[in-house]
Amino acid sequence: AAGSTCSLLAELMPNEALEDPTVCALMLGVIAVDCRGFDPALLNIKYSIRDMQACTRLLSALGSATAFPEKVTPEILRDTPLPARAGVQGAKSMRELCDVLLEARYDVAARTPSELLRLDYKQATSEGGRVVGVAAVCISAPELLARANGPAGLEEALSLAAAERGVDVLFAMTAEDLDDAGQRKSLFAAAGTRAADSSAAAETLLGALSGIPDLPPHLATQALFVVQDIATQGFGLDWAALTPAAKLKGSTLRALATRKTLLPALLHFSDSQPS
Repeated sequence: AAGSTCSLLAELMPNEALEDPTVCALMLGVIAVDCRGFDPALLNIKYSIRDMQACTRLLSALGSATAFPEKVTPEILRDTPLPARAGVQGAKSMRELCDVLLEARYDVAARTPSELLRLDYKQATSEGGRVVGVAAVCISAPELLARANGPAGLEEALSLAAAERGVDVLFAMTAEDLDDAGQRKSLFAAAGTRAADSSAAAETLLGALSGIPDLPPHLATQALFVVQDIATQGFGLDWAALTPAAKLKGSTLRALATRKTLLPALLHFSDSQPS
């Protein structure tokens, strides 16, 4: 597995495609953010060796003066000087590039809940035909609810987005709540209108994710699932209805859990339901 889609692209692109410095610099910026500047503590959580190899390939293509060893480490990549054409706002390393880009990404003070649901969104269809979407929202649950003027406003934003995108269930994963004792994230869910039974399918799906989900071996043994202890601790979900009509459900989410494990689990449990 890789932490960044751009790492996979860098693996597949022929050498001649990497002769365009603009393309390489753009891809490098995405990898810096997705891999959090190669923070050593996040190896096999946010990124893998494949991301590090892709990064060295892009840096070399951009003219890096660093002679990378065969087995590169996060520490080497984190502070390797960036080629001038890869720097953004004076960033001189992958660590600084990540910080600069994340600061810009998280400047969402003027964003509405509907806009926040679009900024960092991934959608997938299960083999059984269910469509699920997960929006990563870079503010905490209390902030999101306040911005939506309460649960009813968030329900409206999620339901409208779910209908517009043609999903069976739409999830919003918030940032960690620093005022929470466990600094947990939160997960909100609302059913869409793609199919006549989308609401029933959503209820079944939420139930399957609760507690310790019964994961198949091919998921339970994946590196990220192991590092995040999903097979033994689950996602930490305990759903509650947040609005009178119970269209909006919410739960705290273990801080270590990420969309990279949540989305595959959603697809697996969606496959067990008829579409």
